[in-house]
Amino acid sequence: MNIPFRYGDYSSIKRTYLPPDLLADSAAFNIVGTVTMETEWDEDDQLGEMVYMQRMQDEFGLPNACVAHAVLDDPAVGELLERYSGSSQSTV
Repeated sequence: MNIPFRYGDYSSIKRTYLPPDLLADSAAFNIVGTVTMETEWDEDDQLGEMVYMQRMQDEFGLPNACVAHAVLDDPAVGELLERYSGSSQSTV
């Protein structure tokens, strides 16, 4: 989905870009780690972002860490943070 409120028209560069793409593009560099940050995941399924990132890490070895999204004034934020704390990939 495009997010026009923040980025303008980025359709010309929008595509799936997974860890194998990064590794191929950066083969000449010594990448020592990667971090994802708020991947614009569905706010109704915030934990899903960490589940997906964990699958990427399990399959490809990347990312090494993730910065997850949490709406801090959400009444359920405590539960979400507890669930994040159980993920080996989350950095909240």
